Amino acid sequence: MQENKIKITNQDRIIRILSKTCQANLQVYLRVQENVGLAVKAKASNIISAKAKSGSKFLTLKLSGISDQGIEYLQGRSFLQAEFVMMATKITFICKLLRLEEGTVLVTFPKSLISIERRKNARFATNEQVSAFINVGKNPAKDLATTPPVFLQYESLKGYMAVADISLGGFCMQTRFPYFYETLKRGNVEDSSSLILPMQPVIPIRYEIRWSKKITEHKNVEQDNLSITSYKFGCEFVQVSEDVLMNLRQFFNRILQSKAI
Repeated sequence: MQENKIKITNQDRIIRILSKTCQANLQVYLRVQENVGLAVKAKASNIISAKAKSGSKFLTLKLSGISDQGIEYLQGRSFLQAEFVMMATKITFICKLLRLEEGTVLVTFPKSLISIERRKNARFATNEQVSAFINVGKNPAKDLATTPPVFLQYESLKGYMAVADISLGGFCMQTRFPYFYETLKRGNVEDSSSLILPMQPVIPIRYEIRWSKKITEHKNVEQDNLSITSYKFGCEFVQVSEDVLMNLRQFFNRILQSKAI
């Protein structure tokens, strides 16, 4: 499914949109052209009218709540790409950096906006800072060689699988242990599982396994050829409540924020 992009050039409409983002103090991500993979977190603060040397007035946009690391990263930059990410859309525009102050930046007011309608079920990849797990509700025997190792104080974790990516519609989970690949079959509807998200209560879930895949990678380590096998499962949520959807959206925002300084 491709993203639907709309260019907005009407200045009155741009002012209305950015005024609302400032009123809501929405999160904005600032990127530089040389490294679009790294973003600086800021908050939309307010629209300020400024006066040029010629005496003419023009609008500027003030962004606040920037970390010291972010201010240092923006030093010496000329043009920035700003992104406001909402659940249904993403607003982006190019602006010129006018002034850096402690925790704030002043940028030129955009002449146009790009509104991008995001995929209905956009996927978010987890990372080391923001991870998630599925307790698949299985209780493998301790003496099976294909199951995770069990330590007495962590025995309750033996049914956990890491989430690789997740959306409002489902998730992909992965493991290194073949027991789960032998047990969880395509078409199964699992109704005794739970989703574990950081800083949130355990969430009971139902899901259908849509596909499973065995992946073997070969690596050379100190002239030895090693093979590493992992197993992935694509799952679709079944009957997701509004409370669960709200928890997922909060988790997606945490993923986005973890990628910015």
